[in-house]
Amino acid sequence: MIVRRFDFHEILKSVEKERVTHVNMVPVLFSWLLNFPDLHKYDISSIVYFTYAGAPMPEDLLRRCIARFGPIFEQGYGLTEAAPLATMLRREDQCRLEGPPELVRRINSCGRETFVTEVMVVDEEDRPVKPGEIGEIVVRGKNVMKGYWKDPELTAQALRNGWLHTGDLATVDEYGYIYIVDRKHDMIITGGENVYPYEVERVLYEHPAVLEAAVVGLPSEKWGEEVTAAVALKEGMEATEEELIAFCKERIAGYKCPKRVVFMKSIPKTPIGKILRRQVREELKQTPS
Repeated sequence: MIVRRFDFHEILKSVEKERVTHVNMVPVLFSWLLNFPDLHKYDISSIVYFTYAGAPMPEDLLRRCIARFGPIFEQGYGLTEAAPLATMLRREDQCRLEGPPELVRRINSCGRETFVTEVMVVDEEDRPVKPGEIGEIVVRGKNVMKGYWKDPELTAQALRNGWLHTGDLATVDEYGYIYIVDRKHDMIITGGENVYPYEVERVLYEHPAVLEAAVVGLPSEKWGEEVTAAVALKEGMEATEEELIAFCKERIAGYKCPKRVVFMKSIPKTPIGKILRRQVREELKQTPS
């Protein structure tokens, strides 16, 4: 079933009526679902799998989802140029909350290559990085595009040395599990230090009042770029800019923390609910400090 818009009354009514077994959404919508006041009114016991893609799922949000719905979550990582998937994380890895650290940490992974793809994480010279080092995800396989329509220059840039260069930064562990860090062009350079927005967003999502968060870099004479957060709060809850900045400083290095927090009613998103960082950045540029 394909719904035309994200109306949870309509979605949950359809799940109940049609006994839907699999539901696929982008991560931010699971935060909405957990906070949907009428969730308890619908019978969604038919669901055996929740899958998600389009962005990483903050660990705190995923743990809350597993606690509410059970260990029925899986995710895939892919992109239009390598549809539908490059990697897959099965639920036995996605939902493992206890055990050896090297297994539990996989909750933050996007998995390993599928049976139709080859996937590596490489440095600027296209050499495989060592476990824990940050590099770019590259993919090859029969599902990879032949090129961009009438754009040979962009095609040559993306399809170098026989591999599709995704623009996604990640690390890989000794077992081949890949951990996405962020989009290459979204990385913030502030005071000469690299900051990956997703790391900051993941911390913000741990705050009990935060419903949505998007972190971007804005121009700064002093720092080059300034870490800035757009935040939407849960209905009926409050938080201040100072409170959220202090919350971050307790959990990550000071240079990674937002210098500024702007509150929005809703974070700009695509029709399927994927956060539009570019639009967030443009709107924040117009917001007085």
